[in-house]
Amino acid sequence: MLVPLLLWAATGLVFLTKTGYGDAYTQLEPKLYPIERQIRLPEDTRWSQVKVMRTILGYHLIVLQDGRWVHLDPFTFSEQPNPNAEELNILISDAMSTNKARFGVITETGKNGVITDTDVQITLDWATLALQQSGRDTRFINLLYQIHYLQWLGSPKLDKVLGAMGIVGLLLLTVYGFALYAKRVLSNRN
Repeated sequence: MLVPLLLWAATGLVFLTKTGYGDAYTQLEPKLYPIERQIRLPEDTRWSQVKVMRTILGYHLIVLQDGRWVHLDPFTFSEQPNPNAEELNILISDAMSTNKARFGVITETGKNGVITDTDVQITLDWATLALQQSGRDTRFINLLYQIHYLQWLGSPKLDKVLGAMGIVGLLLLTVYGFALYAKRVLSNRN
């Protein structure tokens, strides 16, 4: 019971001070440019939300339709295909230019993202035009969360059982400690 308690306290100290959180959870967003063309949206749609944006790749129409985000061409209203590797590099490089120290330069391109020379993985959700970044520091802090919340077994169900056992063990230890203290106080009074 001592090991989980010590790990919980040590990781809790990191979460309290937020050491290393700055770059680890930096928001990376596509760089947006002024919209210089008029875009006429159709009147009869099932869209519940609409976003019109302009990035280095051009104009984007992002709509929420039937609970699902869809990336459309704002002039033809046809669904935009995922960007090819070159377009992906251009879009992400443009976004990374705001923090070169964190992101460096792209060294590897995959289907939906890139890896940089600073070991940061950046993924693109094309449907929402959202970027997500994760470096060594992000992965380390996420590991600390897993340790802190007793997510040690890799299975959500088993981790819940382990967490419940940890809480029960901690409560039993607390009750036992209080009982010893009360017994000592009572014996000193007699």
